[in-house]
Amino acid sequence: LCSDHFQKAIKDINLSSLMFIGDECHRHGANQTRSLLPDAAFKLGLSATPFNDDDDMLESPFGNDAMDNILSYYQAIVHEYSLEDAILDEVLTPYDYHIIPIHLTEVEQEEYDQLSESIRKIMINSGGNLSKDNREKMVTLTSKRSRLLGSAENKMFKLRDITSNISKEKRKLTLFYVGEGKDSEDNIIIDQVTKTLRYNDWKTAQFTGKTTKRERDELLHLFKQRRVDALIAMKVLDEGIDVPACSTAYILASTKNPRQYVQRRGRVLRKFPGKTKATIHDFVVLPCPYSKSIFGKKLYESELERVRDFSLLATNKIEIESHLQELEVLRV
Repeated sequence: LCSDHFQKAIKDINLSSLMFIGDECHRHGANQTRSLLPDAAFKLGLSATPFNDDDDMLESPFGNDAMDNILSYYQAIVHEYSLEDAILDEVLTPYDYHIIPIHLTEVEQEEYDQLSESIRKIMINSGGNLSKDNREKMVTLTSKRSRLLGSAENKMFKLRDITSNISKEKRKLTLFYVGEGKDSEDNIIIDQVTKTLRYNDWKTAQFTGKTTKRERDELLHLFKQRRVDALIAMKVLDEGIDVPACSTAYILASTKNPRQYVQRRGRVLRKFPGKTKATIHDFVVLPCPYSKSIFGKKLYESELERVRDFSLLATNKIEIESHLQELEVLRV
């Protein structure tokens, strides 16, 4: 859309008879992208999550300019086809959902609280009208807090434990979604996950934004041929890349961003010959058991919001409800 080639091509088209179809139209909310959309007579936007931005934070101080841009171009939502519809119509595969609770350490909780307090102060002092400088500070702080959750120390211990007992056949066609950033010892998280899985004799391959198209095609081929047990993905495989053979997903990258977790769930629910059910394992980050901070309570509610969303359509609802009752006991 933004390329010179595409922009030159649509200049020669009669816009009064053009129907423009924008796939993944949530990407068209940025001001620069919005300015490049053609003034077509007919417009159709497609997206699983049209109005959710990329701010992976517990509270967003920013106005939703992206939503305004999308609505100004595509106008109102005229039709919705839900995940529930797709499962009932057998367009998507039913799924089991399993919660893997992970607690922050005392040190991690202290850092999380400090970051949250800094964010809160900026929001209060700005009165909701953020300057450019404060906006940049907010982005830095929220990103750092998000990476803290993604690199929680206890995730690696739990990952090593649960992946050691899985049979070699059940390891096939598995995706691992990991977060960005580094752990407390400056180790890159995706490398730590790879090291942990290989310790347990998993055959893995990393799938990142730096992976070339040729490498991606080759890795996906090996994955479908079951010569690679698992793909470890960081900020890719969320959309636009189809891996229908995948039957199991481990979500280690904690996020409150519905767009991200809806897209990730969609990766593993694609239909594929011989595939009757998918399985999703979600690493749910909870506050340190000794924490009494208000930020710990907000973290708990944030994570449980995603759990409730995933559990609504899961085939093992009763099991999940039982687990949720156990987590209530751990609530701060």
